[in-house]
Amino acid sequence: MADNHFADVPLLPRQMGKKRKTPERIAVVDEDSCTGCQVCIPFCPVDCIEPVPADKYQDVMIPPVHVRHNECIGCEICVRACAKLTWNAIAMHDVDEFEKSTGKKLDGTRYGWEGVDDDASQGPTASDIYDDLTADGKIKFTE
Repeated sequence: MADNHFADVPLLPRQMGKKRKTPERIAVVDEDSCTGCQVCIPFCPVDCIEPVPADKYQDVMIPPVHVRHNECIGCEICVRACAKLTWNAIAMHDVDEFEKSTGKKLDGTRYGWEGVDDDASQGPTASDIYDDLTADGKIKFTE
């Protein structure tokens, strides 16, 4: 049963890459919907997701995450991880619309994605991680 649930979860990268071109779409976190669980962080192949500074919100116990947009390669892996393992707090936005709405200009040659392939050579599957954590007693389910 666990293998079926984790079938669509992206694989963890073995090594971090770097953005070479500005993609057509980038990941944007809805900070009002984000729980701050940080499940998306290890899935990012360019390590561009981080918690917002703790002093940004006064009434939040666990701060949400945000994407460093200039580093995002538009791979959508964080969107898939969030949707499958938590809930849909990350969405893809067109770069042009993002720049218009925020007034931020993203660096880099336009457009294209030269990111990291999302295949079995990248790293452990979510099912493998789940199996390891349950075997180690770090995750327990009660009925």
